[in-house]
Amino acid sequence: MPGRRGYVADSYDKILQPMSFSEFACVRNSELAKFKGEKIDASRKKDILSDIAAKQIPDIIYKLNAGFVDVLNRCLEEYMVIGGLPKIVNEKIIHNFVADPAYKIYLDGIKADWGLHSADMVRQFGSALATSMGSAVSWSSLLRQTDFGSWSTIQKYVYLLNDASVIHIVHLFGEKSKQARFRKEKKIYFTDPFYYSLFSNLYKTKDWFMVSEEFLMEEENAGRVAECVAADHLARLMYDTADSRMMFDRNNHLFYWKDKQEVDFILYREDQLELPVEIKYRNRISYRELGGLASFLDATGSESGLVLSKDMLEVRRDYAVIPLAVFLALV
Repeated sequence: MPGRRGYVADSYDKILQPMSFSEFACVRNSELAKFKGEKIDASRKKDILSDIAAKQIPDIIYKLNAGFVDVLNRCLEEYMVIGGLPKIVNEKIIHNFVADPAYKIYLDGIKADWGLHSADMVRQFGSALATSMGSAVSWSSLLRQTDFGSWSTIQKYVYLLNDASVIHIVHLFGEKSKQARFRKEKKIYFTDPFYYSLFSNLYKTKDWFMVSEEFLMEEENAGRVAECVAADHLARLMYDTADSRMMFDRNNHLFYWKDKQEVDFILYREDQLELPVEIKYRNRISYRELGGLASFLDATGSESGLVLSKDMLEVRRDYAVIPLAVFLALV
């Protein structure tokens, strides 16, 4: 009822999300949980982000890296398999395995919300989303991977999953307008690694959990899932540091950018932040791999970027490099 909700400083509506990586890691390691409780003030997230944008790595990141990087990397490897849904995390902790019925429960729930009742259509569409994750796609390119009748049907079902918080849609950043270019190709990411495992294995015959573990043994696959985790947590970070959560819309704050080259993510806050972020989840990073980041800095006049690596922590000329697991521990 409009006008009958009163006035509050924070957002009226609360959305219960899967556990963040930071919450998951604290569940798995009590020493880390104690350290975070004593040393990390959630209200400082905006200051930490501003420091990184200025190529100044905060002391807390060095301390986390020195004391907990191995713990955090092990937790991230586990999180990329099972995600942060409490039921799934609990089953993994108790049995060191997640049985197929747990996956089936969530798949059936999503199918009910989705309105897709044909098992073959679910497999087609779910697999198309998983295959396309992290790539710039159009409605037409998704249509070509399915038997759906029109691109408008594809659009409808993508937005249903988006509204159900199963996926994120990340739009192209207009460097002049500073707004999303909605009519251009977009990127689609799952909000939790568990959902990615669920949809990417619809045609597999092995156990879901075993397939998910085997999938991440390849560096390229681990990089894709790391990018998926980063997308969700960057959106969370922008919400947590927003000046007004009441009117927050991630479409105004999290983008990707593409010209001749591409940048994985752009964090944007009007007059305060314009930070390109690249995910390079591997041990070595060549400057040549960061041509998109350099192009973005040239095109926009932004001062620096952020590269999230597997284990590197350093400041280079145009960007800071921070281990992904350490960065996510702050979100």
